Amino acid sequence: MLQHMEKSNQMLMGCNNIAERQQQSLLSQLRHHTVLLQEMKKDLHSVFIRIRRLKAVLQERNPEVWSVIDSDEKAAGRSTEPASS
Repeated sequence: MLQHMEKSNQMLMGCNNIAERQQQSLLSQLRHHTVLLQEMKKDLHSVFIRIRRLKAVLQERNPEVWSVIDSDEKAAGRSTEPASS
């Protein structure tokens, strides 16, 4: 009975070692992907800010065109107003 328990204990220790290595590998991948997602979020944020600025400049330069676009967008239920940031 003792030998059976020792063998089971060894098998469980081996399983725990494998699981620990796998966990470390997955943890490093998770950290890498988290950093990547944070960078992507910052990049998207800067892109949207630039788009809002460009839209504001275009609205100043061509207000008559934007009034037509605004009326079409309002009819469709969307807004072209630059969001305040």
